[in-house]
Amino acid sequence: MKTEKSCGAVVYTAAEGEILYLIIRSRSGSYGFPKGHVEGDETETETALREVLEETGVNIRLVPGFREEDRYPLPQKPGTVKTVVYFLGVYEDQTPVCQEKELSAAKLCTYAEAEKLLRFRRAKRILALADAMIKNGRAPAGGRMSIDVSKLSSGYEVRRLSPEDVPAVYALASGNPQYYKYCPPFVTEESIISDMSALPPRKEMKDKYYVGYFDGEKLVAVLDLIAECPDKDTAFIGFFMTDASVQNAGVGSGIVSELMEYLTREGYSRVRLGRVRGNPQPERFWKKNGFCDTGLSYETDGYTVLLQERTL
Repeated sequence: MKTEKSCGAVVYTAAEGEILYLIIRSRSGSYGFPKGHVEGDETETETALREVLEETGVNIRLVPGFREEDRYPLPQKPGTVKTVVYFLGVYEDQTPVCQEKELSAAKLCTYAEAEKLLRFRRAKRILALADAMIKNGRAPAGGRMSIDVSKLSSGYEVRRLSPEDVPAVYALASGNPQYYKYCPPFVTEESIISDMSALPPRKEMKDKYYVGYFDGEKLVAVLDLIAECPDKDTAFIGFFMTDASVQNAGVGSGIVSELMEYLTREGYSRVRLGRVRGNPQPERFWKKNGFCDTGLSYETDGYTVLLQERTL
């Protein structure tokens, strides 16, 4: 028995009760969820995120804890079973725009409207499961919603950084030469691109929040945050740096304070990070912000990293 695999997502807006659907341009004209075939060595979640973006023009954040499979035979391919893996996603502040030529429309509708538009019982089952989870406001079995980066700061615009932001990140990072004196090599645009996709073991890109804090057009700070690392009760700060122009003015501590408040509301119990031994600046900064040495450390090429933790 052959198997074909696709991944997609049931996509809600931030407004309660609204769901994004696509109408497929085919003889049936049936409604369904954004989905598509897994390409190359993509993970399931990477495929889902890519397909939603390609088919609707919106970026989504996935809700941890939701993964449902739909399996059915393909009449046009005897001996072949189709497996579709669905995730649950939420998007904000974007208008869906149909991107793919084979699709005729991206439609926004309520749950009740969606139930009527979906033809297949299996699609309605996925819809009901997703709706139950989104109304609960949390993932099952003690999980939690994805981190909403727009809520990390009251004074700055916070958004995920992309390759287009690399020059701004490089300008900020290269203005902090002391950091790279203790943590070589010196920053390059290539190393920033690498950092944007770097992950701890057993984590996926859906868990990584490489974000920038903006004051208008100016990039003020960069944060690399990993959700539920190394366990579901812990968030990990992989990197945090402020622009030299705002240092020693309380900006960094203010950002960290709001981050701690947000993570506390989301149910995290502690936050961990690693600092390089011997660099006095981050040692003073993180101690001032409530982080203590755990006694754990590890060696890298040329320096020692000390693990610190703050209980929330």
